Order: sequence, then structure tokens, then C-alpha cells
Amino acid sequence: MPQVHIAGGRLPSLDQRLQTAARRSMTYGEQVAIMILTAKSMGLDANHVDLAERVIDGGSVHPTHFTFMESESVRLHNLIASDTTLVSVANAKAGELKSKHGWE
Repeated sequence: MPQVHIAGGRLPSLDQRLQTAARRSMTYGEQVAIMILTAKSMGLDANHVDLAERVIDGGSVHPTHFTFMESESVRLHNLIASDTTLVSVANAKAGELKSKHGWE
């Protein structure tokens, strides 16, 4: 029987394995949606919030509608990126949203 070598010599606990299994990567669509919802939470005028919420809740949107969301996230990114204070606020708000929805 082959041996398995674990770094540190210990197996992760069941709790650690379950937490790792529960994490998942964000899709590109979810990243776009987070940008829109982050801007909304900052009080910026964000369009397509309803579509972004649908994506974050696990729903889908028509590819044509997604292109609208993508264009809006680029517009918002460019607006936020020009001000270091807004960047800091956006990073904090995005982190909160990601944690709320199960991403780290």
C-alpha cells in the first residue's frame, strides 16, 4: 500500500477539510457582479444591479445582458481606479461582499 506524506506530518482536521471543500472560486460573471454591487454599496450610480444580484444569487443572465454588466463594471472600475481613497473603500466593500457570499 502506498504511503501518503503530508506536510508537517499531520492530516488536516475534518473541520478544515470541510471548510476547504466549501470554498469555491469566483466565476468571471461573479467578479463582474461583485464590482457592480460594490459600487452600489459605495453610493455610486451603478447600472444593472438587478442582473448582478441575480448572478450572485446563483442565477444566470442572457449573454447579451452580461455584456451590459461587463461594460458597466469596466466603467465603474475606471471611475474608482482614479481615486486612491475610493480604491481603498472599494476593496473593503468588495471583501465584505465576497465574505458574505462565501468567497474569501
